[in-house]
Formats: sequence, C-alpha cells, structure tokens
Amino acid sequence: MGFLWAGLDREKYEREYSDREMLKRLWAYISPFKKQLIIITITIIIGSIAALVGPLLIKEGLDRIERNKDPTIVISIAILYLIVQIVFYWFSDFVRQIILARMIPFIIRKMREDTFDALIAQDFSFYDKQITGKLISRITNDIQEISQMILIGSVFVGNIIVVFGTIVILGTFSFELTIATLVVVPLVITITYAWRKYSRLTNMRYRKTVAKVNAAMQESVQGIHVSKSFGAEIDNLKHFRKINKENYRAGFLRGVVFSSLFPALDLLSTIGILLILYVGGNMIINNTGLTAGTLYMYTLYLNRFFFPVMLLATYYNQFQGGLAALERILNIQDAEPEVKNKENAIKMPPIKGEIKFENVSFWYNENQPVLENFNLTINPKETIAIVGHTGAGKTTLVSLIMRFYDVRKGRLLVDGIDIRDVDLETYRAQLAIVQQDTFLFKGTIRENLLYAKPTATDEELHQVLKLVHADEFVDMLPKGLDTEVGERGKLLSTGQRQLISFARALLVNPRILILDEATASVDAYTEALIQDAITNLIKERTSIVIAHRLSTVKNADRIVVMDHGKIVEIGNHDELMAKGGLYATLYKKYFKHQELSFPLITVAEPKSN
Repeated sequence: MGFLWAGLDREKYEREYSDREMLKRLWAYISPFKKQLIIITITIIIGSIAALVGPLLIKEGLDRIERNKDPTIVISIAILYLIVQIVFYWFSDFVRQIILARMIPFIIRKMREDTFDALIAQDFSFYDKQITGKLISRITNDIQEISQMILIGSVFVGNIIVVFGTIVILGTFSFELTIATLVVVPLVITITYAWRKYSRLTNMRYRKTVAKVNAAMQESVQGIHVSKSFGAEIDNLKHFRKINKENYRAGFLRGVVFSSLFPALDLLSTIGILLILYVGGNMIINNTGLTAGTLYMYTLYLNRFFFPVMLLATYYNQFQGGLAALERILNIQDAEPEVKNKENAIKMPPIKGEIKFENVSFWYNENQPVLENFNLTINPKETIAIVGHTGAGKTTLVSLIMRFYDVRKGRLLVDGIDIRDVDLETYRAQLAIVQQDTFLFKGTIRENLLYAKPTATDEELHQVLKLVHADEFVDMLPKGLDTEVGERGKLLSTGQRQLISFARALLVNPRILILDEATASVDAYTEALIQDAITNLIKERTSIVIAHRLSTVKNADRIVVMDHGKIVEIGNHDELMAKGGLYATLYKKYFKHQELSFPLITVAEPKSN
C-alpha cells in the first residue's frame, strides 16, 4: 500500500494560502449577512445551553427519587426535560438550519460568479496551460465543498460551547471525577493535530483527481467522433480507467484518513467511561457523598463531551477539505492575466485602420520564438493576405492584432497608438475575427448573431445574412432565425456554421476585419457566392486575410509571404509570381488547381495506327 502517500506534493504553479488568509477571504462573502449571523449565534447559544441542561435535570430527578421515594417526580422531570429538548434544543436547531438553507446558496452564487468573472478575464495564455474539465470542476465541485464547510461551521461553534460548558459544570461537582473524565483529552488533541496535515493534503489530492476525471469525461464526449473514426474506443477506455483508478486511490486514502478518527476517538471515550465508573464507584462505596445520580450525570456528560470532541475532529477533517477547495478557487480568482488594461488605459478613438508592427518579438515558449524583430505596416482600408506554410506565424500575427496576447518586445501600433495603452473593450469593439474553427453557442441562430450586437434589429440580422448568402438556408428552416443550433452548433452543417459566424462578425461593422482561413470550411460554390460580398465589405475597412482560397489571395492589395516568423516576400499576385519565389511555389502547390482554367480531367488522345 505504498501508493497511499504518493502524489501529495503541491503543483508548482499553485500559490499557497495560510488558513488565516483563506478564512479572511471567506469572511468577505459571509459578512454581508450580519443579521442572519446574529440570529444563528443566538440559536447556537440556546441550543448549546439546552444540551448542557439535560443531564442536570436527569441527575436532579434521580437524586430526588432516591431521597423522597416519590415516583411522581419522574413524570415532572421527564416533562421538563422534554420541554427543554423540544422547545429550546430542537426549535433553535430548526431555525438555524432554515437560515443557513437560505444564506449559503447566496454565498455560493456570489463566489461562483466571482470565479467565473476571473475565468473570463483571463487571456489566451492562461487557457493554453489549463484543461477545461479541471476548471469546470473547480467552479462546480470545489465550490460545493466550500458550502459544506460553511454549513458545518455553525455546528463547529456549538460543539465548542458544549465542550467547555461541560468542563465548567463537571468541575463544580467533583474534582476527582472531572480529572478522570478529562485525562484522555490531551490524547484527543494530539490525534486531531496529527491528522491535520494529512487531512488537508489528501483532500487536495482528491479534489484534483475529481477534476481529472471530469476533464477526461468532457474530452472523450467532445471527441467521440474522432474516437469512433479511428476505432480508439478501447484506448480511450484504458486512459479513463487509469485516471479513474487514480481518483479511486485518492478517495480511498481520503476515506482512510477520515474513518480512522472515529475508532481512535471512540476507544478513548470507552477508556474515559471506565475511569469514571472506577473512580466514581469507589467514591460511592467509601461514602464520600457522591450520589448515583451524580455518577450517571458524569457518564451522560462524558458522551456530551466526547461526542462533540469526536465531531470536532471529524468536522476538522471536512473543514480542511473545504479549505483545500477554497484554496483552489482562490488560485483562479487571484490568477493574474498577462493581457489586461493599464490603470490609466485610454479609450480607443474611432479606428482609421493603420496597423504597424515595430521590431515585434513574440513567443509562446521562451525557447521557441515565433516572431523576432518583426516589422510590417498595413495601411488604412488595405487588404492584406498572409500566406505561408503551417507554423510560419500567420495566426500569431492576427492574435497579436486582436490582443489575445501581448507582444514580448517591440510595439504594435494601431493609428499610431500602442494597443497596450488602450482600453481592451473599446479596442476590440472595433475589431472582428472569423476563424476556421467556428464556435456557436447552444441556442438559436438569432441568439448567436445577437451575441455580437445585442441591440441589432431583425432587419440588420437579415441584412448581414444576405450579404454572406446565409439567408438562403436560414429562410428555408422551419423556424428561421429561431432555429436551435445545438451544442457548438452541431445541428448545422460545417459550412452553415461558418456562414453564421461570418455574419456575426459583420454585424458589428468592424474597422479591422480578420479572416483566419474563414472560408476554408465553405464549399467552392458557396465561397463563390459570398466572394462579391467579401470584396465589397473589405473595401471600407482594413482587412487581414489568412486564406487557402486563390480568389481571396489574388484580390488582396498586397500579399505577405511568411516563413518561420519572417517576411520573405511582399507584393501583389502578379509581382510575386514574376519573382518565382516562395509564393510562386505555394501557388503551384496549393492555389493553381483552384483556377477556373485548371484542367480537372485530362483525357489522353488515342494513338494513331
């Protein structure tokens, strides 16, 4: 069972928080409910007093029966005991639970919203390093674990009152019996403290493995078409079993740490009862004045004392689990995005469209630079086509223009303004990008279009759909704009999703339009239909086009040919073809077959006899 303690080390990228710091952050979510907290505190005190009074009533009843031999006393004591337990103990607990049931969901909702807000504020570099399923696990499962920690907090406080109240009451009756009762307390504290470290670590590891399981499940479901296409279901199952086994081991270890506390503390409780019976029995035999009722009261208080102590130890384990979950949530909330507004960021004025790269260097991995001392000027309302082999840096260029990433060195200017100095919202509001990998949200066509411009009218929606010739298939749908597209738009064809994505970008009337292989998923007929619309639209705005379609490339004002992050050629189609360089090679390999004059079928002439 050597695997039990494996993998308990903290991941290097995570920040450590002290208990005090985490509780202070948690208090910020709880503190707005001051009135509710006051009522909860009152109910805790009342309930704790009721729990402490019960054994005293039983002791008093037994002593009176022994003195007066009157059985009617039993009835009166029983009624009084019932009143204390029902009216005070049960009712106060009921009120507390009702308040908590209303309060905790509000706290969790606010925490979940703050965490989600932190996620959407992150830049692409953050998501490059994270697994989606793990992030989802944090914002769902971990926050739910925190809610359990808050819930047990009230019980935690009540049990502390009962423990210390029991010590005070017992001390007023018999010093010897009190010592016998408390002699095992140091052992309880020692065991609880010894479990502290392993409790936090095992809970942290368990939460991480749950996130891995969620991530594996999500990836497998999203990639089911690929799995089935390559007959890789068995491999997927093996991979999932491995991750699930890791979760099992972490859960098993968590269960071992959790369940080992009860037997140890229960044994100590049994030893305490034996000591009470031994010491108290001798005191009664020696006529020290100790009554049977007092001895029975001590055994009751021992349970009253040890049960809360056992729960405190158990709750502490759960409390550590909640702190482990809170630590993971805070790691998301405190993650500092690389791309963010400066404190004195200015609003971006209306963009004219000049884009200038000045000695720009950029890398995703510092050891593998993508761009080095890159220089390029794009004039206002100019259409630039960027071509090159895979990995040449084409998509990196447009990602920097969109400011999905910040340049590492140099400057990227738009209309002479360094884009790092302007407000992101006012800057990106004037840009639009259409990518090859289109994404539609679950909902209707209308909702996906309005995502770009919530105030758009139906007339505007139909206008942009018509411009990209998407109105033809939308009008044929039974519900038109109100047609559901399904998760990631899977109820539409690939080409239809692309057209909707294109219309969504045009709806904002961007001053800079970026097409990152945007027509790659559209068939040649459809692309021919929208080519006129594209030509008309790009005349009035600066356009950057990464394309594998000859028509788009040939119509560009200039073609930038890239290779390994550098510009190797620049000019229009005819100029570059005349040079006979890399562009001419790319043309012959990728573009020439798209010419209308290109022979699709060559028929060999029969040989003459």
